[in-house]
Amino acid sequence: MQTHDVLLDETLKSIYYQHQDSVLIEPGDILTCDFDSPAIALLETYCQGHPELLNGHIGSVSFAEKSVVRGLIDATRIEEDPQSMQSSSDVAKFIKQLFQKAVTMNASDIHIEVYRSETRLLARVDGRLIELQARIPDKDYGMQLFGYLFNDLPPIPMAISTNKTSTMVESCLI
Repeated sequence: MQTHDVLLDETLKSIYYQHQDSVLIEPGDILTCDFDSPAIALLETYCQGHPELLNGHIGSVSFAEKSVVRGLIDATRIEEDPQSMQSSSDVAKFIKQLFQKAVTMNASDIHIEVYRSETRLLARVDGRLIELQARIPDKDYGMQLFGYLFNDLPPIPMAISTNKTSTMVESCLI
């Protein structure tokens, strides 16, 4: 069985966890189980914008079985340095995309479930809990989502209509 060294920084990790179908490996190749994945373009753009990473050059894009790609993504969470926490802006972008997807699905609520070795993101649509995104093989990422939601997310002004009057109220996620 061939081993791969997955390139990893906080932005790459965010791309891996969000899409769960592509990874960037040494010496600069992308392994994917979906050639139509938006993660491929994101990885290429990120690499080009960061010349310190592979001199800004991506090699080839190759197919790998989904289980291989998921296994490589799972391996990225092993024994991380607590100092290397996800940047607030990456988490903010992820949360915004998550909320937009939930709204598009007409979800009534969002569940972030943090387990010993993974985080699950679910939405309630028509009374049923459905997967909002593939599981994230990292407990700490889920904790970062909670940290952002409860500590860093600015209050969101919401319009509330009551009997022909509309008022703005400061709301926060509870």
